[in-house]
This record gives sequence, C-alpha cells and structure tokens, in this order.
Amino acid sequence: MTQAVTAPESDRPFKVEQRGIDIVPDSERHGNPRELFWIWAASLMGIVDLVIGAVVISLGLSLWAAVAAVIIGNLSYILVGLVAMNGPAAGTSTIVISRSAFGVRGNAVPTFFSWFTILCWEGVNAVVGTLALISIFSTYGLNGNVYKALSLIIFIVLMVAWAIFGHATIASINRIMTYVIGIAMCIVLAYGFQHVNWNYGWGHLAGSNKATTFVLAVMIVAAANGLAFTNMPADYSRYLPRDASRTKIALYTALGAFLPATILNAAGAIIGTKLNAFDPVGSLAAVMPHWFHFLFLLIAIVSMIWANIVNTYSSGLNLQAIGIRIARYKTVLIDAVVAAGFVCYALWISNFVTSLENFLALMIWWIAPWTAIYLVDAYLRRFRYRGEDLLRTGGGLYWFRDGVNWGAIAALVLGAGAAVLFTNATLFASPLTTGPLGGMDWSIPAGMIVGGLAYYLLARRSIAREGAPAPAAVPATGAAEGVG
Repeated sequence: MTQAVTAPESDRPFKVEQRGIDIVPDSERHGNPRELFWIWAASLMGIVDLVIGAVVISLGLSLWAAVAAVIIGNLSYILVGLVAMNGPAAGTSTIVISRSAFGVRGNAVPTFFSWFTILCWEGVNAVVGTLALISIFSTYGLNGNVYKALSLIIFIVLMVAWAIFGHATIASINRIMTYVIGIAMCIVLAYGFQHVNWNYGWGHLAGSNKATTFVLAVMIVAAANGLAFTNMPADYSRYLPRDASRTKIALYTALGAFLPATILNAAGAIIGTKLNAFDPVGSLAAVMPHWFHFLFLLIAIVSMIWANIVNTYSSGLNLQAIGIRIARYKTVLIDAVVAAGFVCYALWISNFVTSLENFLALMIWWIAPWTAIYLVDAYLRRFRYRGEDLLRTGGGLYWFRDGVNWGAIAALVLGAGAAVLFTNATLFASPLTTGPLGGMDWSIPAGMIVGGLAYYLLARRSIAREGAPAPAAVPATGAAEGVG
C-alpha cells in the first residue's frame, strides 16, 4: 500500500514550486492518486465548455442525439487517464516522457506543437473570461477598446498569479474550487434550463445523413475534450510515489475530467436549443434575474481562470522542454504574454467560434498520432523509464541516432497524413470525407491507428533489445536540465 509522505519544501501550497521538468526524486514523492480527481474536476468546469455543446447542437442533431454524442465523445478522457499512468515511473512531465519515443532532440517537433496547442486553449478560455469582464464594465456604462484591454489585463494577471505557485497549490486549492465552482454552475444552469426546447428535433444536417453527422459530432467533442489534454496529465501525477497504483491514477484522472466536462457540454447542447450558447456569457446573462447578473459574471470569470491554471502550468513545462533554460515560474510569464496576443486576435480581428473550429482541426492532425505513439511506447516499455536519460543532452537510452528516433518521426508523419485524409472541418475538408464518406469525419481514429500501428511495427524489436531499465536514484538537487 502506498504511503503518503509530508510534502517536501520544494512542493508546498502557496510557495512557488522549485522544480521544473527535472526528475522528482523519490525522497520528494508524496500524495495520493485521489488528488488527481480534484485537479481535473475544477479545471474542466469552465463556462466555455457550454460552447462545445452549442457546436454539437448546431450540426443539426436532435437534442438527445447531441447529448449522446457528448457522452460518447468524452470517453476520450480515458486516454488522458492512460497518459497520466507513467508520471510516477518517469518522474517528469508528459512532454519530456515523450522523448523516450522520439529521442531527446527529435521530441522538439511534438514539443513545439504541444506548447502551441496548450497556448491556444489558454487563449480560448481567456477570451470567454475577458468577455465576462467586459460585460461587467459595460454594466456600469464603461465601454470601448480601453475597457476591453483592461479586462484582458485583469484576467491574465489573475490567471498567472495562481499558475506561478505550481503543482502543490493547484492540488490543494482545486478540491475547494471544485465545490465552489460546481455549486455556482448548478445555480447558473438552473436558470438556463428554464429556457429549453425539450422537443428539439433534427435540423439541417452538417453531414449527408444522421449517422455521418452524429459521428462528426462525436469527433468534435473528443477533439475539444479528452484529446486536447493528452499532452499534459503526467505533469500532475509525477509527484506521486513511484509505487502509486497506475489503475487508480488513470481512474481518478479520467473521472475528474469526464464528469464536469460531460455535464457542461450536455448543458450547452440543451440550452442551445433555445438560447445562443455560442455566447454563453451574453445569452445566459440575458435570462438571469437582475440581482444575480453580477454574481453570474464573476462565476464565469473564476471558472475560466481555473480552467486555465492547468494549461498555464503545463505550458511553462513545455517551454522548458523546448530548451528555454529559465525557471518554470518565469516561463509562465512568457506564456501569458503570448496568450494575451491570441486573445487580441480573437477579440479584435477574427470570429471566435471560427477560430476555435479551425484550431481543433489543426490540433487533431498532430495530437491524435502523437497520443497513440506515446501510449504504444509506454506499453512496449512496460511503464519503465531511465529518468536521467530523458534529460541528457547527449548519449543515453533515448539518444537514438544523433538524438532523433526517425522511426517515431515517420510514424507521426504517417498518422498526421491519415488524420488529414479523413478530416471534415471548416478549415479543410478532405475530398474523401465530403465524397464517399458523406461528411463523416474519422480524423481521430485514423490518426491514432496509423500512427500507433506504424510506431509499434518500427519500435517493438528495438525496445525489446533495450531490456528493462532499472529506476535510477535521482539526487535531491536538480537533474541535467530544467531546474526550477
């Protein structure tokens, strides 16, 4: 039975976390897999999750078909749970563990895509939070670009203030915030559910028939939910003791994310039968009683701040993994500046929903095959890693040929090509999907199957020849790179 130990000085609540992507030594491992449930639950209660449901109902599905698509699509959170399992074994972040497949240098390609993906999600959440702040200013007659800019600055500052503290603060405060945001969201939805067309039927279909449209909806939900987070779950399980139950890690991670995301996505689809859930802040505010209006806007802002905390934290680790040699909390500041630029683009230049749909299509092309390669690699290695070699800048088990595993790169390219071939999105619709498949989007399974199978065939023998690396003793000071 895993014994929890007192949190080390380097990872205590409301103190700036000292570690970055360096290996967490066994002497500093602490906690219980249950804490992962609260980390993910509080982070998946953002009001932007209503927008995903609105996208689903806008495809022409009936109300209950839309709800079914949400539930099936969110089973993709099982992938998030599986990716979290090897955090304690490797003792470092998700994207650094990916070096075991791609090589220390070769992993730079998926690391950059990972960082950019997380950054875009930060921007999506920040747009909604900023819009809520703009609404507050507007309530008092304060309108114009000056107050838009001020709203953005306030949101970014509040978001960064929490992410700078790091893992222990997120783990401790998110349990409280799960209850606070959860109760607040129940009140909000109680008002929203008074404006629903429960007899909402099939409309103008985005696909050629009901089946193709339903599959398209499932793929959109999977892309916007589970698949969008597979590049970060080990970031939060790496502090657990090495012998922590992998089954419990997967279970608590997946459940913590699945439950709130599914409830809010389904709520977005339900409310979208009568209200404009593409603008959840504006449409819900319009049906709230006057006395609750200001409180509702505060709930929207807080929910989006907490939705962004895990993104901002993991994004900082990704920047370190790219090779930026500064402390983790400083990478958070860099990240915030770039995310603010995304918000400016979405608010002043481009349509927000169109930007979201285009981003999801691009994200799938790399993250679907990468997730499959990551999980196949973990399976082939039996979740055993030589932690210090993941951080070496030359030589070691994961150096391959000049730091690159070209087999993994080839598998990623093949998987991405398959995903593109089966894509049906606003940004790009493959002739295969718009023709023979009647609008049915199979980009996620195509990317995962082709990428994962290609990697398995290319890597299984070489990994078998490596043998089982024994867990190395890691000093209590920093490892080869990424300290702090």
